[in-house]
Amino acid sequence: MRARSLAEVLRRVERTRVVVAGDPCLDANVYGRAGSVAKEAPVVALEADEKVFAPGQATNVAANAATLGARVFFIGVAGDDERRARLAGLLNELGVDAGGLVAEVGRPTTYKIKYVTREAQRHDQHLFHAYWQEGRPAARGTVRRMRALAAEALKNARALVLSDYGNGTLTAGFAKWLVEESARRRVVSVANARGDLKKFRGATAAVANMEELAALAGPRALAGGDLAAAMDAAARRLNVRYLVITAGGEGMYVWPVRGRARHFPPAAREVVDVTGAGDTVTAALAVALGAGFGLSAAGTLANLAAAAVVGREGTSVARAVELRHFL
Repeated sequence: MRARSLAEVLRRVERTRVVVAGDPCLDANVYGRAGSVAKEAPVVALEADEKVFAPGQATNVAANAATLGARVFFIGVAGDDERRARLAGLLNELGVDAGGLVAEVGRPTTYKIKYVTREAQRHDQHLFHAYWQEGRPAARGTVRRMRALAAEALKNARALVLSDYGNGTLTAGFAKWLVEESARRRVVSVANARGDLKKFRGATAAVANMEELAALAGPRALAGGDLAAAMDAAARRLNVRYLVITAGGEGMYVWPVRGRARHFPPAAREVVDVTGAGDTVTAALAVALGAGFGLSAAGTLANLAAAAVVGREGTSVARAVELRHFL
């Protein structure tokens, strides 16, 4: 893709309305220097000096779609707590309408803390992370409210993203309704799940990794070395028009482009942290397809957006102005 073509894609993306439905999460990165071994136990003591908050999981998808220029409405279930309020504020700052971030009494807002050391003349090093999350499905009343919000938001939308992290927003019934409603309204739908993508059968496109591809297509399909055949089998099983496979250091593959799988080599010059890269790919793919571009252009945008985020530590977003540096 040339700079002029990228500029045209980004110009059209700016007019695209996107609905993101999925599991919200408040991410926190705690940075510091690794000190001596702790006195209480044989573990490293981190001398923390900075804490940075960011939208995670499905809210990271929404944030990336917004920073690429789309107009984004987010729908998902969170707790009635301070973390939800902080997350809503972060989304609003990034240009995401958080009016669908529904508070449910008795449920904690999913929260992830990542501890990272910063050492002179070295890359940041991820020590460990901790989660607070709730996996039970959203209450029936909450689902009814989210469904009403989605019905209204989809009236003017061009794309719907379904981002399932297994934390209760996308129940089987709600997911099925979203796929069917988006199809009825001729809204592009893109699904990504940490778990069973078959819940989103019939979506326009799906994003998966190599492990998920093997589970969908079967080990024999990949063992033969014909990636296109494996992607074709997986796409048929999901009943999706397009399939995108993220492959880490190999880049990504999209199917079908002129009847074949197209490989996009990684555009990043340096990989620092792959956290959230799949979310970025999903967001970029959805906004480009929603703006009316074909799979090849959408895959190019997704590949460039992923390059922007893997070069930074922690959960981050790809901004439109950055992408031309990776051409």
